[in-house]
Amino acid sequence: MKKMALLAAGALVLGTVSLSFANGEEVFNKNCKSCHANGGNIANPKKTLKKADMDANNVKSADDVVKIIRAATKPMPSYDASKISDADAKAVAEYVLKTFAK
Repeated sequence: MKKMALLAAGALVLGTVSLSFANGEEVFNKNCKSCHANGGNIANPKKTLKKADMDANNVKSADDVVKIIRAATKPMPSYDASKISDADAKAVAEYVLKTFAK
């Protein structure tokens, strides 16, 4: 019985992670892709989503990316929780790190 419960809980967690990643990509494509296509940055080429630039700008974790989403500096718009939920902001951050900051 315990094994079944653990397997079900594991499947639920894995499903949630997978859904978050897909949702992060969707939210990124809707809100970020126009300026950050392929991990670039059309407004500031020194602040791309690529690992070297993110490291140089001290952006190392999903929390760091969420902070930028929430309190960006111009010309990037900020997105508060009414525009991008906390869960979606975290999913975008994880998507960015897994996709571009390798």
